Amino acid sequence: LAQVRDLGRVAVLGGGLVGCETALHLALDRGYAGRVALIEMADGVAKDAQEFTRAAILERMHGAVELHVNARCTEIRPEGIVFVDADGQEQLIEADTVVLAAGMRARIDEAMAFAGCAAQWAQVGDCIKPANVLMAVRTGYDAANQI
Repeated sequence: LAQVRDLGRVAVLGGGLVGCETALHLALDRGYAGRVALIEMADGVAKDAQEFTRAAILERMHGAVELHVNARCTEIRPEGIVFVDADGQEQLIEADTVVLAAGMRARIDEAMAFAGCAAQWAQVGDCIKPANVLMAVRTGYDAANQI
């Protein structure tokens, strides 16, 4: 079996649902509790999660993941992530490993390349707007009902 490298201290950049789930996985499932920091630009984390899911995520993060909100990343250095906090102060989170989970964007041009391939076609899921599985299924369902 291949030996898994120790990630050391981990910084997750991005506090959406993907970033929070990644931080939780590393902290609780991989044994890095207390060595994971999550840095988010907005004033809260997991804002794109369903209400009950968000509450559970926040509860599980308590004590396992160090949270930094209202934190704008300005640089990634070999020693970690530099960010400016809500008070305008520059901070450094020491990290051996940095995970980038800082957002997505739709690639509409890629979807439009298929426009002439069939008499009817529809954009669904992330090619409309990056979201979650619920949104992808809903847009697919709505498109199927139009056929």
